[in-house]
Amino acid sequence: MYGPRHGEIIFDVSADHLLVGYTQSYMNDVSVLREKTDIISPTKALVWLYQYNEIPDNSKIKWVKMYYTQLLSIKNNVVLIPTWVIGYTSSGSSSMTIKRINAFNGAILDGEGTTKAATSNDN
Repeated sequence: MYGPRHGEIIFDVSADHLLVGYTQSYMNDVSVLREKTDIISPTKALVWLYQYNEIPDNSKIKWVKMYYTQLLSIKNNVVLIPTWVIGYTSSGSSSMTIKRINAFNGAILDGEGTTKAATSNDN
């Protein structure tokens, strides 16, 4: 959890759209809310996304990265959770799709960081 001053990066871009510099600040007043806990592996995250039909057949995984996602905000404080972020392309498409999965419990996250119910297409 961290307080009202959030870290940020501000990019300086020239008139011809070139990056000419940046300013970085850091979070302060960071608190740990729970004991150290194991997280799921990136392989397990990929398998679960595939099993719940979140990644189509014949897709190509481009990258898997660990990030922190805002889970909720309480009284000007923000709670972050570790999140596997996975980029892939589907067969026949050049556009990248991004999926996020909670690294603590494997819950699939939507664009706002909230949990999305995983549903199977098994009838």
